[in-house]
Amino acid sequence: MPDHLNERQLQGYRDRTLPLGEQMAVDAHISACKECRAALTADAGPVLAAIEQARFRHLSYEQMDDWVEDRLDQGARELVMAHIGLCAACARQLIAYQEYAPAMAAPIRTIQVAAAKAVTQKQSFWAFLKQPQYALGAAALLAFFIITPLTRHSAPPESSGAILAPAAADSKVPESAPLLDSERLAARDVPAASVAKPAALKGLESPEAGMLQYPYAEVVEETLPALKWKAFGDSYAVTLYDSRHNMIARRTGVTETQWTPTSALTRGAVYMWEVESGTQRYRATFKVLSEAQYKDLQNAREQHRGDPAAIGAVCEQFGLLAAARTEFEAAHAGDRVRQLDALRK
Repeated sequence: MPDHLNERQLQGYRDRTLPLGEQMAVDAHISACKECRAALTADAGPVLAAIEQARFRHLSYEQMDDWVEDRLDQGARELVMAHIGLCAACARQLIAYQEYAPAMAAPIRTIQVAAAKAVTQKQSFWAFLKQPQYALGAAALLAFFIITPLTRHSAPPESSGAILAPAAADSKVPESAPLLDSERLAARDVPAASVAKPAALKGLESPEAGMLQYPYAEVVEETLPALKWKAFGDSYAVTLYDSRHNMIARRTGVTETQWTPTSALTRGAVYMWEVESGTQRYRATFKVLSEAQYKDLQNAREQHRGDPAAIGAVCEQFGLLAAARTEFEAAHAGDRVRQLDALRK
């Protein structure tokens, strides 16, 4: 990007009409350029104020509920992923919500009892709770109202960066306000210990004994990934399964420690692969990057060419751990490299 924004970029930024990749780049530029911020101050003061306040907005219960029920579109899911990467409090709250939301949504089991004579005497509240189906519902509601305030109001960890600092008391922002695209790029500067595990890695199994090298418990960009493992035999049999454990490819007599499928894999699909030699067998799962995310990744690489930390942050959010490692190593971000290994566990 040039030293300063041109008139087209300034106007597009005011109107929020820039493409996603360019919008992210402009957000990053004005955060470091006093001259461009001054050029926007006259006409875009409210916009800049909204950007500053958006750093402290938290996820609403509607957003968390839509996340758990898988009702978010691709853009909304990416914004939630970016925010929980910045906000440890929201990350903890979303994890807790995922744990007790199914129990709250499950139907209450009832039991059939023999018909009884009508009771004319008014029952007390405690007698009402003696019935199992109502006692279970009351206990669930009590747990909800006790746990939720503790999770919601827990203070995030202290940080030296301005992005994670708590909001001022006089700048309240509604919890339901949408997250900005700039937060997604800002994830590159978050300390490794505070980055939450990307949702794209959920359900992907890690290999046993560390014999499988790539890919495992991660997302791959290519549709013909080279499956790699450490040597533990003279020859190997490699098998590839789909998400329903149906075998889609198999090769025996492989003498090298890698094998590439002969047919392109489906974007957005989850696969499991297995390599065996003699009595030893190892397996792991991986996912192929979706078509929409693949296009977003190409746009990010074009917009942030020469900034490996920014590209690495985008790769990490998409679950592309191998690609993120390469970018962070190029940026000499050793702490983020170590954090990537922990995400596979």
